[in-house]
Amino acid sequence: MTTFTIGGEAISVSLKVYARIKRAWKYISAIQSGADPYVANDAIIGVIAVGADAPFPGEPVSGGKDAIEAWRIEYIGDNLTVEEIKRLPDLMSALLVEAGLSLAPTEAPAADSPETALAA
Repeated sequence: MTTFTIGGEAISVSLKVYARIKRAWKYISAIQSGADPYVANDAIIGVIAVGADAPFPGEPVSGGKDAIEAWRIEYIGDNLTVEEIKRLPDLMSALLVEAGLSLAPTEAPAADSPETALAA
Protein backbone atom coordinates (compact mmCIF):
# COMPACT_ATOMS: atom_id res chain seq x y z
CA MET A 1 0.00 0.00 0.00
CA THR A 2 1.21 3.45 -0.91
CA THR A 3 -0.12 6.73 0.44
CA PHE A 4 -0.67 9.56 -2.02
CA THR A 5 -2.15 13.03 -1.63
CA ILE A 6 -4.97 14.28 -3.84
CA GLY A 7 -6.15 17.82 -3.25
CA GLY A 8 -4.29 17.83 0.05
CA GLU A 9 -6.08 14.69 1.27
CA ALA A 10 -4.10 11.48 1.86
CA ILE A 11 -5.43 8.32 0.25
CA SER A 12 -4.01 4.81 0.20
CA VAL A 13 -3.57 3.01 -3.09
CA SER A 14 -2.53 -0.59 -3.66
CA LEU A 15 -2.25 -3.19 -6.38
CA LYS A 16 -1.78 -6.17 -4.05
CA VAL A 17 -4.81 -8.05 -5.39
CA TYR A 18 -4.84 -9.70 -8.80
CA ALA A 19 -8.27 -8.27 -9.67
CA ARG A 20 -6.93 -4.73 -9.24
CA ILE A 21 -3.83 -5.43 -11.33
CA LYS A 22 -6.00 -6.92 -14.06
CA ARG A 23 -8.38 -3.94 -13.99
CA ALA A 24 -5.43 -1.49 -13.98
CA TRP A 25 -3.59 -3.26 -16.80
CA LYS A 26 -5.08 -1.07 -19.56
CA TYR A 27 -3.62 1.94 -17.77
CA ILE A 28 -0.28 0.27 -17.01
CA SER A 29 0.18 -0.72 -20.65
CA ALA A 30 -0.67 2.83 -21.76
CA ILE A 31 2.07 4.16 -19.49
CA GLN A 32 4.62 1.72 -20.86
CA SER A 33 3.74 2.28 -24.52
CA GLY A 34 3.93 6.06 -24.70
CA ALA A 35 6.36 8.86 -24.11
CA ASP A 36 3.74 11.61 -23.81
CA PRO A 37 3.71 12.73 -20.16
CA TYR A 38 0.04 13.71 -20.30
CA VAL A 39 -0.96 10.27 -21.54
CA ALA A 40 1.16 8.77 -18.76
CA ASN A 41 -0.40 11.06 -16.14
CA ASP A 42 -3.91 10.18 -17.33
CA ALA A 43 -3.03 6.50 -17.12
CA ILE A 44 -1.58 6.85 -13.61
CA ILE A 45 -4.78 8.60 -12.56
CA GLY A 46 -6.63 5.55 -13.90
CA VAL A 47 -4.43 3.27 -11.80
CA ILE A 48 -5.18 5.38 -8.72
CA ALA A 49 -8.90 5.15 -9.47
CA VAL A 50 -8.69 1.36 -9.63
CA GLY A 51 -6.29 0.93 -6.72
CA ALA A 52 -7.79 3.29 -4.14
CA ASP A 53 -8.39 1.39 -0.91
CA ALA A 54 -11.31 3.53 0.28
CA PRO A 55 -14.05 5.59 -1.36
CA PHE A 56 -13.37 9.21 -2.16
CA PRO A 57 -15.48 11.96 -0.57
CA GLY A 58 -18.87 12.06 -2.31
CA GLU A 59 -18.23 8.88 -4.30
CA PRO A 60 -21.39 7.15 -5.50
CA VAL A 61 -22.15 3.80 -3.90
CA SER A 62 -23.94 2.31 -6.89
CA GLY A 63 -23.61 2.19 -10.65
CA GLY A 64 -21.07 -0.60 -11.01
CA LYS A 65 -17.28 -0.69 -11.18
CA ASP A 66 -17.03 1.13 -14.52
CA ALA A 67 -19.18 4.03 -13.35
CA ILE A 68 -17.32 4.34 -10.06
CA GLU A 69 -13.95 4.17 -11.84
CA ALA A 70 -15.05 6.93 -14.25
CA TRP A 71 -16.29 9.05 -11.33
CA ARG A 72 -12.98 8.57 -9.49
CA ILE A 73 -10.95 9.55 -12.56
CA GLU A 74 -12.92 12.76 -12.88
CA TYR A 75 -12.65 13.45 -9.13
CA ILE A 76 -8.87 12.93 -9.16
CA GLY A 77 -8.44 15.15 -12.23
CA ASP A 78 -10.51 17.89 -10.64
CA ASN A 79 -8.59 17.82 -7.35
CA LEU A 80 -4.99 16.96 -8.21
CA THR A 81 -2.62 19.89 -7.63
CA VAL A 82 0.47 20.70 -9.70
CA GLU A 83 2.75 19.57 -6.86
CA GLU A 84 0.87 16.27 -6.64
CA ILE A 85 1.12 15.77 -10.40
CA LYS A 86 4.91 15.95 -10.08
CA ARG A 87 4.80 12.93 -7.75
CA LEU A 88 2.69 10.70 -10.03
CA PRO A 89 5.68 8.86 -11.60
CA ASP A 90 7.07 8.00 -8.14
CA LEU A 91 3.67 6.68 -7.08
CA MET A 92 3.45 4.51 -10.19
CA SER A 93 6.94 3.12 -9.62
CA ALA A 94 6.06 2.20 -6.04
CA LEU A 95 2.83 0.51 -7.14
CA LEU A 96 4.61 -1.52 -9.84
CA VAL A 97 7.18 -2.72 -7.29
CA GLU A 98 4.39 -3.58 -4.84
CA ALA A 99 2.57 -5.60 -7.51
CA GLY A 100 5.75 -7.48 -8.41
CA LEU A 101 5.81 -5.99 -11.91
CA SER A 102 9.06 -4.11 -11.40
CA LEU A 103 12.16 -4.28 -9.23
CA ALA A 104 12.77 -1.72 -6.53
CA PRO A 105 15.52 0.73 -7.55
CA THR A 106 17.93 -0.90 -5.08
CA GLU A 107 17.12 -4.49 -6.13
CA ALA A 108 19.29 -6.35 -8.59
CA PRO A 109 17.95 -9.21 -10.71
CA ALA A 110 18.65 -12.69 -9.35
CA ALA A 111 21.78 -14.34 -10.74
CA ASP A 112 19.70 -16.80 -12.77
CA SER A 113 17.13 -14.28 -14.02
CA PRO A 114 16.65 -13.59 -17.75
CA GLU A 115 17.81 -10.00 -17.24
CA THR A 116 21.14 -11.19 -15.82
CA ALA A 117 21.62 -13.80 -18.56
CA LEU A 118 20.95 -11.23 -21.30
CA ALA A 119 23.36 -8.73 -19.78
CA ALA A 120 26.23 -11.23 -19.72
